[in-house]
Amino acid sequence: MEKVSEEVKKQKTRVKLAPYKFPPIELLKDYDSKPSASENFDDKIEILETTLSEFGIDAKVNNVVTGPTFSRLELVMPKGIPVKRVLSYVDDIAMCLEVKSVRCQIPIPGKNAFGVEIPNSVRGKVGLKSVIQSEKFAHNKHKLAFAVGQNCDGENFVADLAAMPHLLIAGATGAGKSVCLNSLIVSLIYLITHCLRDKHMWNSVVHIKFNLLRVNQKNFHFLWGVLVN
Repeated sequence: MEKVSEEVKKQKTRVKLAPYKFPPIELLKDYDSKPSASENFDDKIEILETTLSEFGIDAKVNNVVTGPTFSRLELVMPKGIPVKRVLSYVDDIAMCLEVKSVRCQIPIPGKNAFGVEIPNSVRGKVGLKSVIQSEKFAHNKHKLAFAVGQNCDGENFVADLAAMPHLLIAGATGAGKSVCLNSLIVSLIYLITHCLRDKHMWNSVVHIKFNLLRVNQKNFHFLWGVLVN
């Protein structure tokens, strides 16, 4: 403990901390996440319905939901045909639509339909700023929330890092692994900013030895002592 005290005394003369400043949201860029108005779904609908009919599935598209990067074609199945049959022809659907892959949502929650998600010809950019500024991020109940992006419905999506302690971020080169990690870190920084502004969130933490809401010399020396020890 004597060594710790001596080290702390040395640090008192070395370190001078400026008051902490909350990172302004203006540091993040604005992007237009709206889907392209030039996206034409008439041909895609015809190809999808024709492809399914060739396999004996006479499903019809009754709605199209356009997201920033993917769109969902919603189809109604005729009676007597198991909807899971569609999953057997996912690769055939992707090949006929001339896309890398498609995703089937069976069923769509709250609807008597299933969805086929396909990539847009022109993809919009979903900025981290728009998700962090959203009500969903600001008023979420997760302690380790981070901004993921937007879904096909254009709704902001926020996940809880605490619910995935063994998270594995994988993908091919250029798939966005580094962007994902950077977004996760920045999200936590802004989440802490929200928490510090909402001071009553820390009142129940009884074992804290100093005021988390003040970044000053006393707090720093306490943390330095713990670190050296």
